[in-house]
Amino acid sequence: MQSAMKCTINEAYNYIYAGKIDIAKAFIQVTEREAETRGDDLIVGMCQSATWFATKVEETALKEMELDDGRQATKNNLIISSTIENENGD
Repeated sequence: MQSAMKCTINEAYNYIYAGKIDIAKAFIQVTEREAETRGDDLIVGMCQSATWFATKVEETALKEMELDDGRQATKNNLIISSTIENENGD
């Protein structure tokens, strides 16, 4: 059973890399609960590591989205400012 759980955690990592964090976390949670029930500390530790990694990837993706939105907003402001200046003859 332990090898099946390891495969499930590996599958969760694949979902993390694909950007499907919610699906990955669901796989990890189910696996961790099962491992806790069985008293399998190795698998519990692997699940905790995978959860930590998923959270860090998710945080990084959100920060990148915020940066991209900021860059886009700045770019749009420059375009609007430039258009207004051109219309006013500045």
